[in-house]
Amino acid sequence: MKLKDWLLKKYLPSWAVLEYGDALEAAQRRVRELEAENRQLRAYINGVERGLRAKQPEIRIERSDGG
Repeated sequence: MKLKDWLLKKYLPSWAVLEYGDALEAAQRRVRELEAENRQLRAYINGVERGLRAKQPEIRIERSDGG
């Protein structure tokens, strides 16, 4: 990462380095937001699956001969 930073600072104009830093920060923020949303959705899915597994099916056998 140090080499990349050095290359950026050496060969790009200062405005481009600043713009790159801002874009990188925004992208990292978006990734953190999406990871948090993903954790929340996975927790919801796990809860729904757990609830469905816990629900036992009701089996009824009806006799047609009246008995």
